[in-house]
Amino acid sequence: MTYNWGVDYDRMFVYRSNGTMFNNDGAEEYFSWMMGDSSATAINVAYGGTYYINLHSGSGTNSEPYTLQLDFQAVNDQFEPNDTIARAADLGPGMDYTAYQWKSLEQGSLYIGDEDYYAFTVTEQCDFNITITGWISTYNWGVDYDRVWLYRAVSDADSIRYDQVSENWMISEKFTNTLPVEPGNYILRLHSGSGWSAEPYTIRLDYSGVGGTSVDETLPMEFAVTEPYPNPFNPMTTLSFSLSDTENVSVILYGYSGQKIRTLVNESMSAGVHSVTWNGTDDAGLQVGAGVYLLNFKAGSEIVTRKVTLVK
Repeated sequence: MTYNWGVDYDRMFVYRSNGTMFNNDGAEEYFSWMMGDSSATAINVAYGGTYYINLHSGSGTNSEPYTLQLDFQAVNDQFEPNDTIARAADLGPGMDYTAYQWKSLEQGSLYIGDEDYYAFTVTEQCDFNITITGWISTYNWGVDYDRVWLYRAVSDADSIRYDQVSENWMISEKFTNTLPVEPGNYILRLHSGSGWSAEPYTIRLDYSGVGGTSVDETLPMEFAVTEPYPNPFNPMTTLSFSLSDTENVSVILYGYSGQKIRTLVNESMSAGVHSVTWNGTDDAGLQVGAGVYLLNFKAGSEIVTRKVTLVK
C-alpha cells in the first residue's frame, strides 16, 4: 500500500457495465482510496448485471500475492425505487407488505438514508392505522434520525399540493399510530436516517371506524363508480368502484382523440370495493403530456366513462 500524498496512492474503482465509474455518492470518481493490508468495502449494487473492479497500485510493489474475495447480500425490495411522491408504491388496506431500509442504486451507491414513499386511497371518513415492525431505529440526536410523515393530496385549480397531516420521529422496532382521516389520496413517507438493514421491515395499513374499508366491511348492494380523485391531478389520481358480484373488469385509459394510452385493469374481480390508480404513464411506462384523458370502465355489461385532467 502507498500512504503518501506526494505520490500516486492506491485506489479502487468500480464501474458499471456501460463503463461509467461510481462512488458512494453516485459521482463518477474512485470508490475508495489508500486500502490497508486488510480492507473490506461495501458496495450497493441494487440491480443485477455486470460490474467491474479496478484496483490501482500507486507507487507500491509487492512480490507476494494479495487475495480478493467477493460476497453478496441479497436485498430484494419489491417497491424500489420509491424515493419520491411520483414513484410512490401503492398499498392496500389489511395486508402485510415487506420492504427494506436500503437505498436503490438510483438513489446512490451508499445504501443508508433510505426514503420510502407509499400511496393509498381512503374512500370514506375513517380511522387510519399504520403499523411498522422490524424497523432498525436510530436513537441518536447527533445523526439523522428516523421519521414518518403522512400527507394528503389537495387539488387546486391547476395543480396538486400535499399537505402534511402528521409527523412522528424515532420510529421504534414496532411502531403504530392511529388518526382520523378524510376521503382522499394520501402519501406515507418513511425516512431511514443513518440506519439500514438487510432484513425486511413489515408495513400494514388498516382503516376502521366510520366508513372503514378493511374492518367489518360489508359488500355493496349495487354496482357504482365514483368520480376520480383528485381531478385535476398530478402525479396520480384514483378511480374507486364497487361490485355486487364477481365480474370481469377492464379499465382502459384513452387520449381525448381516442388513442389507447394504457390498460390499468383487465381481470376478474370479486364483489366489494376496489380502486385503481393512474400515475400519468402509458403502457410503456413513459410519462404522458398534460391534458384531458378518458377512463373507460367495464364490468360485465356495465360501461362507465370518466374524464380526468393531468396538469403539470
